[in-house]
Amino acid sequence: MTDYHKEQINAMVSAGIYSILFETVSSVMEGQAISDALSMSTDDKIKAVVSFTCRKDGIAVRHGEKFSDAVKLVLNNSKVIGFGINCTHPGAVTALLESVQPISPDLEVFVYPNSGKYENNESEENPTKIVLSSIRTWVELGATAIGGCCGFDAGIISEIRSHVDHLNSVKNDRS
Repeated sequence: MTDYHKEQINAMVSAGIYSILFETVSSVMEGQAISDALSMSTDDKIKAVVSFTCRKDGIAVRHGEKFSDAVKLVLNNSKVIGFGINCTHPGAVTALLESVQPISPDLEVFVYPNSGKYENNESEENPTKIVLSSIRTWVELGATAIGGCCGFDAGIISEIRSHVDHLNSVKNDRS
């Protein structure tokens, strides 16, 4: 797995790409492989964010290891400038962010959950409402980028953007 990621990193660097988002990482083992591959690159221009797909329980990555352990592992690499949560039920995101507090304000923290319709035992609550009602909390917990993954269409992404813009305008009015 490390060799695969090393090959991908080398191809991107050869093309002049130095900002890399590794997404939908499902295990600590894959996070370790990404970290190892990044360490093998001698190019210090590389900056990466590693985004994990997590279980609905708000504790673990898909493979079952603790999300907080996965995040700590990848953040030990100086080329990793942040982490993310993607392709995860929106109801799990707050607990996942809480599990890695405190978050350095220097980190990039991406949050882009799925609509939840791909989870077993779906929540009865509307996933769009969960996301929209959670944006303020996610920002307070360190999120620097918020969006949507599988099942969220352009209209919902636009609603998310409007909520983030409103939150930013309120924040700027208080400054």
